[in-house]
Amino acid sequence: MTMGMWKSSESRTVPVESEAKVIPVSHSPIVARSKNSSVKADEVNRIAEGTCFIGDFASCSDIRIDGSFEGRLYCEARVVVGEKATIKGDIFCSYIDFNGTMLEGNFYVKDTLSLKSGCMVKGDMNFNKLQVELDAKFTGKCQVMEAADFDKAAASMTDLLAE
Repeated sequence: MTMGMWKSSESRTVPVESEAKVIPVSHSPIVARSKNSSVKADEVNRIAEGTCFIGDFASCSDIRIDGSFEGRLYCEARVVVGEKATIKGDIFCSYIDFNGTMLEGNFYVKDTLSLKSGCMVKGDMNFNKLQVELDAKFTGKCQVMEAADFDKAAASMTDLLAE
């Protein structure tokens, strides 16, 4: 797995619980894989439980979040959000299986948004297809979007992978 590159020497430390891992982040987005790299089906970027990530993140390969994420996330593949994960920000992706808690933010999903049992979402959901399991809770607007609408909404994020 190729890790992101820093564009600035400035970094900041995110205050987190004493047992959590701390990831220094820059004001520039983190790009997990350049668009020209080949993506293997078994490669997954992961934000582990106990990890707090703040900033923009873009990837061509799958992403799994079990920790805390605050910012904008762009993924050309599948995003899986675990049961203990918390999200604060917008997610742009092709597919998402959402098990966690979205404190605030919006989904922009090119294909299928799947809300799993026990999840909680506070934000608007834009998707092509929606799957909702029993006991999934959400507050916000739901809107069906076509691929062209997704491309327009995600335009500012797709540029991150072109750099």
